[in-house]
Amino acid sequence: MSDRKTYKEMTKGSGYTCMDDILDYGRVVNIIIGQRTGGKTVSVGLKILTDVIRAYEKKQRLEFVYVRKDKDEADNTKADWFSQACDILYINGWGKWAVTCKGNRLYLSGENVKPFLCGYVVPLNLQRKRKSGYDFQYVKWIVYDEFISDNNRPEEYHDFINLFASVNRMPGNPYKNRWGCRAFFLGNNDTYNSSFYHEWGIDKWLRADTHWLKPKEEQWILWQMNLEDTPKLDETYQQSDLWALASKDERDYMFMNKAKEVRNETGFIEKINKPMKALFNFTIDGKTFGVYEIFNEPFLYVCSKVGQGVKTIALTLADHTPTTAYIKGTGINYVQKILDCYEEGKIRYDTWRSKTAIDNFTKWV
Repeated sequence: MSDRKTYKEMTKGSGYTCMDDILDYGRVVNIIIGQRTGGKTVSVGLKILTDVIRAYEKKQRLEFVYVRKDKDEADNTKADWFSQACDILYINGWGKWAVTCKGNRLYLSGENVKPFLCGYVVPLNLQRKRKSGYDFQYVKWIVYDEFISDNNRPEEYHDFINLFASVNRMPGNPYKNRWGCRAFFLGNNDTYNSSFYHEWGIDKWLRADTHWLKPKEEQWILWQMNLEDTPKLDETYQQSDLWALASKDERDYMFMNKAKEVRNETGFIEKINKPMKALFNFTIDGKTFGVYEIFNEPFLYVCSKVGQGVKTIALTLADHTPTTAYIKGTGINYVQKILDCYEEGKIRYDTWRSKTAIDNFTKWV
């Protein structure tokens, strides 16, 4: 085994993404947003498998948790997620290894090595049921793959925190870190509308030209990859058949790593400091926004600043379903005012989060 390449040689040394670049910051949650074929999956797979193999060679036990949004996603990917990483291990001197799945448990086997337990599969929306019966005390890594999409649920953040609490706690002391469990969040830049972005405040800072977000006081870090991070892709993408077939929007998404908010950029997002009057506040999916009337202009302004001395109405119930109760007895049809201004393009927003709140609401009514 002395001639086998190191993890860094197999990744950065071969033109692939290297997760050491983000892990060196020592954060708990490592968010990697990258273009398709940028090497996120294979790089994380290599990092985890090399750790598991080294632990096995030392007669130690080290495991991981593979997370997807729901059961369908998990069932469709759990058997093959590590296959490319296993191929790269083989051609770089590590021997033949394979990850197989039995139920929701993953097993690693190699040449003259019988299958041994190395990981667990957890659909995030079922984590409260699935985690029971699992022994997480040997888990070092959590991988949440494809964590961001147009089907993001507001509850995902809370589901992950609940899962992480189960994985990371010390037996007998649930609030003490056991041994430094770390999470990878992997995704394509589908949208900036994510419960994780909202809860951690990432949406306040994330922009199209952001490369790294790494506030010192936080336990998360975000790496929004660009073509400098993926030299192999940078060399070949414009010569590919996919590039030739793709529209400009698809090229911006798949190759340039641009979120839909950037691809569909409009003039509706702006910071407005003009005199304005608070009309009402509304709560949607557990978040409250203020609605203001801009003096001498025919626009409403929706922002995260809550108005003082005005009514607050709920657009969704506690379970996030739309409600119509707010229309009755208020004296003002707030809903119609929002709809009329929305239809006429007379609403401005401080962030995409505020715009998404109104976009979602108009789909329900």
